[in-house]
Amino acid sequence: MTFTLDLTARAAYLRLATPSTAADMRRIWPLIETPLDAILDRFYRHIGAQPELAPMLKGRDIGRIKNAQFEHWKGIFLNGFDRDYETRVTRIGIAHAKIGLGPRWFFGAYCLTRAADSLFSRTSPSPARRCHPANPGISAGGVYGHGRYLCGV
Repeated sequence: MTFTLDLTARAAYLRLATPSTAADMRRIWPLIETPLDAILDRFYRHIGAQPELAPMLKGRDIGRIKNAQFEHWKGIFLNGFDRDYETRVTRIGIAHAKIGLGPRWFFGAYCLTRAADSLFSRTSPSPARRCHPANPGISAGGVYGHGRYLCGV
């Protein structure tokens, strides 16, 4: 199977290629940055508790993996969907394919982060409006990651 990322076309389709989206993503990063380490800790504990996934983590440096994932998300929110992003997503997709981590697992992971809980308190008047700028980055991660996974298979 041949897959072309065509970053420009996909960014336009997902409405990521607008100045307002880029500004919104940069603006929301400080809200995500602080809780992200704890979110990743919970995420990898959950993965480690899954019988089908735990062997994929055995012998791996989880701290290094977490740091790479943190830097990846930081790059998305601060720099958008540039060539560095494309390079990272390609590397991630190929790594997932090598270890046999298929789409059913990494798409499901987007439901596990609970990042939105960290972006607002229960008393926030408009949690949906505060979370909205994170949606493009999270959605694009799934779209691009799946495409690059297919390249690595």
